[in-house]
Amino acid sequence: QVFNIHDSQWKCRINEGVAGFVSCYWSLDSKAIITQSEFGIQLSIWSLTDSMNAIISNPKYISSNAKKGNILTTKLQSMNERNQLFACIQRFDLCDYLTIYRMSDWPWIELSRCKCRTSDIVEIQWVNGGDYIIAIDSPLTYKLTVYTPSGEVISKLDAYENALGIRT
Repeated sequence: QVFNIHDSQWKCRINEGVAGFVSCYWSLDSKAIITQSEFGIQLSIWSLTDSMNAIISNPKYISSNAKKGNILTTKLQSMNERNQLFACIQRFDLCDYLTIYRMSDWPWIELSRCKCRTSDIVEIQWVNGGDYIIAIDSPLTYKLTVYTPSGEVISKLDAYENALGIRT
């Protein structure tokens, strides 16, 4: 349940149904809550202003048993405050896709989706004030790729080309 500290009569109940959810967090404007269902079935965006919700299917999912400091702890969704963009990794046919949504519209509008030039993304992060997205591949491949919000690859670092690694 969600409560309003300024209005004791206002309440909101979020129900993901049978799947349940493993995590939730606020959108940047606090007008929506994003929940991730068990087993990575979907992300749900719950609007708190008009009682509607939207679904993002097939988000990439990592076991909820991951612990802080463990290599399995990942960040596969990222919000950009300046441009009001939401980036997430989705998994289709064993391939990772970077999908960008505009959060200023309701329901959120998909701006771009591109197949990632990686084998197993473990983290994405907005950089340079929201102009680019960095995607970090698994420790087995040590690859870092920089994308624009439209999905264009700007730069990449492949550690095994130069015998280098990536530290975060």
